[in-house]
Amino acid sequence: MIRVLIDLGYDSDEMESVSDLSETEPAVFSIYGPIDFSTQIDRRFQFQDCRENVKVLTVESIEIPVLALHGLREVKILSRQNQDLRDVLMIDDFFNKV
Repeated sequence: MIRVLIDLGYDSDEMESVSDLSETEPAVFSIYGPIDFSTQIDRRFQFQDCRENVKVLTVESIEIPVLALHGLREVKILSRQNQDLRDVLMIDDFFNKV
């Protein structure tokens, strides 16, 4: 995971908070920017359902699975967290503008 983030342009100083994370335990984290990284899916959502909504982005020959926006919206609704529900409103606003 750290190698991918460095390849995406993050520097090694920014990796301090990430290097302490377990590769096998779920985590959600941010690194000095607007992007949140998540290594887990809400327990109310089946992994296979999310997998069907994954798009693979290739950045400098590195394949990165990313949950498509409509799939992310569904996960955020199911999580029922305040911030996630605010994110749903932003996603809906984005869809309305497109």
